[in-house]
Amino acid sequence: MTDRTIGTTNTNEPEPSDSLKGFGEVHKAFRKRAGLTQEEYAPLVQYQPSTIASIEQGRRFPPRVFVERAEHVLDAFGALKP
Repeated sequence: MTDRTIGTTNTNEPEPSDSLKGFGEVHKAFRKRAGLTQEEYAPLVQYQPSTIASIEQGRRFPPRVFVERAEHVLDAFGALKP
């Protein structure tokens, strides 16, 4: 039996999928529409700028609470909800 994880790092982040990338792009568009940088936006949704960057790049699945806070802060009229 071989170990297929040799030489890889486990970051607990999924491989980018089209749906994660799509969510990230939409989220980024709403954040920019609000005139916020990731650093300005981070305290408003109570997440680190690095987490926001990972979500916007489609590398991290957005937690439900993040989506709820983003909807409220960005006034996204339900566009970010699944």
